[in-house]
This record gives sequence, C-alpha cells and structure tokens, in this order.
Amino acid sequence: MRIELVTAAIAVGVLVAVVALRSATSRRWEITLNDALIAAIAVALVLLVSGNISKFNLTTSGVTFEMAKTAILASADRPIEQQVAPLPVLPLEEASKGGVTEIPEMVRRKVQGLDFVLGFGGYDANAMKTYLETLTRYDFFRLVVIQSRDRKLVGVLDARSLLAFLQDPSSGETFQDFAALLNHASDADRNKLEKFPGFVPAKDAVTADTDKRDVLDRMEKSGRSWLPVVDPQGRLAGIVEQSRLTASMIIDVTDRLRAESAH
Repeated sequence: MRIELVTAAIAVGVLVAVVALRSATSRRWEITLNDALIAAIAVALVLLVSGNISKFNLTTSGVTFEMAKTAILASADRPIEQQVAPLPVLPLEEASKGGVTEIPEMVRRKVQGLDFVLGFGGYDANAMKTYLETLTRYDFFRLVVIQSRDRKLVGVLDARSLLAFLQDPSSGETFQDFAALLNHASDADRNKLEKFPGFVPAKDAVTADTDKRDVLDRMEKSGRSWLPVVDPQGRLAGIVEQSRLTASMIIDVTDRLRAESAH
C-alpha cells in the first residue's frame, strides 16, 4: 500500500507543479498531453525502481514512448553527490560562550541544527532547553547532531521530536537527563540515546558516492524521508532528502526522453 500512496502523491505533485508553472508563464490553466506524460513518467519511475513493473508504454498521435527499465536504472545508479544539502550547524559549546544571548544571531544566520559532543562535560540543561524551545519556532531549524569528541557522527535527532520527548512527563527523560547523558557519555548513555524517538544512528548514514537507488531503498525500508550524509572521515557532510532524489531522477529520465525524441 505504501508504494501506491507514494506513487499517487508524486503524480499529483508533478501535475500541480506543471499546472502552476504553465499558469505563471502563459496565464492559461490547462493540462496538456505533455503534462500528463511528465506525470506518467513520475509514476513509472517509482514503480520501476521499486520493481513493481518492468516496462511502461504510452502511445500518443501514433508515436510510442517506451520507458525502458535501463533508462530508469541509469539514473538510479548515479551517486547522490549533487543532491546532498549542506547543513549549517553551530556547536552548542561555541554558542554557550555567549550564553542564550547568541540566539538572535543564530536566527539571523538561519542555523539549521545544533551540534552536541558526547563527553563534553559542560552542557547546562536550562540553556539547552532555552535553545531548543526558541529555535524550534523557526522553520529553518531542524536537527540536533550528536558527535564524538573527534567530530565523527554518532547520530542525528529531529529537534522538534526531541523537544516534545523531553517536555513529555511520561517519557521518563528530562532536559537534566539529556544533559547528563551527553556530559557523561558512557556506553549506557549511548545506548539510551539511541532509543530516543527519531534517532538516526551513524550506521544508517550514506556517503555522497552512494547511488540514488540504494538511498531510496534505505529510506523506504526505514520509513524516513531523509538520511544524514557523512564524508570519508565519518563526519557529517549534510543530509539528502527523498523529495530531492525523486525530482532529480524525474529530470534525468525526462531529459533522456527529450534527447531520444529529437533524433
């Protein structure tokens, strides 16, 4: 059922985008046969990559366009390097030097995440609470990044999910507990951290040379719409999102069809 819902969502999304674009450029609200073709490509791409079908055919005006499986896989086999979005983050220990007065500057810079270093030893629960409660009001702030002392990625948490978890009396975890966990960083603390809701461990991260098919498969199996990306040293390089990968594959395939139809 999940793949059908994803397929339908992509098809509708593509059609809406095409209609909006045509309206902005030609002031006519109409869906042409080409629009339908683009939406069909989106549907076929999802189904082919997922293995639900092996061929897609569409006939119009006597011309047959065959979406060969190899065309989809050619795009799917490309690395995700161009789809990795850098993630501007600020180490909390750096921000803490100026106290919570640094928050307005972080907002101005549109910092998307905060770094926490396991074993740092100087995290204050009240300051952490203020940072999270304030920054999560802004759409651009998204993640809490947990790193080791040598700056290798340990895991990533959704900032809003973390805030809700620590604010929930029934969770059994408070801001004081979270600060102690980060400051002490024992094996038991690490194990507890990995059980926090929405925690994405470093072992689930991908690299920039991972192919799109593999990344989309990991997202599908894990139920996530994004994954962290690490560099060869295991440090956070950014994130890759499902929507951006899917859009890039649609563009790859439509460009190939356009080139083939021109011959």
